[in-house]
Amino acid sequence: MQKPIVSLIAMSLLSLAACDQIRMPGSVETVPVTETTDTVVADVVEEEVVDAEPEAVPAEETDLTEIVSVPAENNDPGIPVITDLAAINAALCGLPVRPVDDSLTIAELTGAQPADDDIVGTATINGTAASLSNFPGLVKMEPREVLPGGAIASGHCGATRIAQNWFITAAHCLDDDYDEVLLITGQESLTNPFAKRVQATGSICHAAYGGAGNNYVNDIALVRVGDDVLTELSDLPIAQYGETQNALVPFNYGEVRMAGWGLTGFRGQLSNTLLSADLTMTGTGPAAIGVESLNGSGPCVGDSGGPLFVDEADGAATVVGVLSVVEQNLETGEFCAGEYGARYTNIQGYQRWITDVIAACDSGAGLCGF
Repeated sequence: MQKPIVSLIAMSLLSLAACDQIRMPGSVETVPVTETTDTVVADVVEEEVVDAEPEAVPAEETDLTEIVSVPAENNDPGIPVITDLAAINAALCGLPVRPVDDSLTIAELTGAQPADDDIVGTATINGTAASLSNFPGLVKMEPREVLPGGAIASGHCGATRIAQNWFITAAHCLDDDYDEVLLITGQESLTNPFAKRVQATGSICHAAYGGAGNNYVNDIALVRVGDDVLTELSDLPIAQYGETQNALVPFNYGEVRMAGWGLTGFRGQLSNTLLSADLTMTGTGPAAIGVESLNGSGPCVGDSGGPLFVDEADGAATVVGVLSVVEQNLETGEFCAGEYGARYTNIQGYQRWITDVIAACDSGAGLCGF
């Protein structure tokens, strides 16, 4: 994916949207962006999503008993120790094992800019102002790169806290070699002076993620924060994720929920206030969840990496997906407008991967560089 376009003003902070990928149906198309250039956006073939109970994902699973290693001191001798991230299909983010295509974000196509003031009651796309209490663990994530002259290019995504030191997001949010990853938490409004900002210590992406080159499959990443910032996160709950009380299919969970600080409309602005929308689940597969906008409301650029929640019969909220791809309205050709689809990475297909990565990075073996 291309790096964000920035204004070269020394020591300035320019926030751009974002990290969401776009899908152009059909063959490769030329999309008019500005009067200066024509931009070719590669087609992304949609992964098949079916209305069936998710299965295990063989490509994602690694039997740890096959990893030759020496148990760490004081560990049970029968418990294998992970000695190589590649053995569990993991890699440091920003260092993809295969080339990642330079695909434009919708914001770069539309020239979107952040809103100057809070937007209340308008949209993620036609969404409503949301409370963080209804979306436990959700934070705004801004991967940042310092450019020559001191300017800062900032991406915009979401992430969700799933363990004391760990957040889950999309790999495409982190596939550039960013200088830092900032997490903003504690307030629905990003301009609230009480919003807390903490810096991540590192991130791990799925090693088989390859951007548009492999249809954004395995679009999942984990972000770690250090123990030194946990006090700042004391009010941020750890979300329940992955396993659901019933099979994750539209029959059981026809209506799902999302929230974020993304664009509020096609050629619109980024929201400074958390906004939410209900969605219709259209199908699930081992690695993906298909959804459609509901009454014209849905996710857009800047919401990428953010959570998809289902509500259980007992009232519990469970994170089951991470926003990966936003699709085009087939009738109008616009993105994030009217009736359109989106694809979330299905966390249930990656639960072993998540567990293995956290165990490897928290083992103290220095495998993850933090």
